[in-house]
Order: sequence, then structure tokens, then C-alpha cells
Amino acid sequence: MPRHPPPGAPGPFALSDKDALTAFVEGSGLRPLEIQDVECVWRYPDLMTGLRGLAAAGVAVRAAENSSDADVDRVHDAALAPFAKADGSYEIRAVFRWMTAAV
Repeated sequence: MPRHPPPGAPGPFALSDKDALTAFVEGSGLRPLEIQDVECVWRYPDLMTGLRGLAAAGVAVRAAENSSDADVDRVHDAALAPFAKADGSYEIRAVFRWMTAAV
């Protein structure tokens, strides 16, 4: 059975906000040192490689357990479509935020 976050739980990007991330770290008894954003690029040479890559993520495995591999592939195919390049490859860019902290 699918699990859902409890009502009122923060969303998956709640700690993307620098102030929220800093407060979280300080609330854990740590001292924030540095925050940086890092761009990550996923490149897949073709659709099948992209589908295999996305299907390997834990959330995709769980989704397949609750539906089917074909359903997950169908959703991933649609999600990849905007990132298709003229040569048949796919390129997805994302920015991640990380923080170092000390005791």
C-alpha cells in the first residue's frame, strides 16, 4: 500500500530555502559553515538508457511494486520528453543545494 506523508508535513523541497536549511542544521546542534549550489547534469544517449536510469531510483522501484514496470516506464517516457535533444539523447539539468556544518 502506498505511504503518504502525514498532514502538514513539509514538502520534499522544504530545505531548499537557505534560511530553512540553516535553521534545521542549527536546530540539530550544529554550526553551519558553508552553503553552495551545484548544477548536476544527467545525460542519457537514448530513451532506453534514460528509462533504465530513472527506473533504478528507489521511488521508481516502489512505484513499480504498486503498479507495474510498464506504468513506470510510460510515466518516465512522458517526463523525459521535454529533455529530448535532436540527436535522440536526453539531458536533464538540476541544481542541488548542500551545506557543510560542524559540531
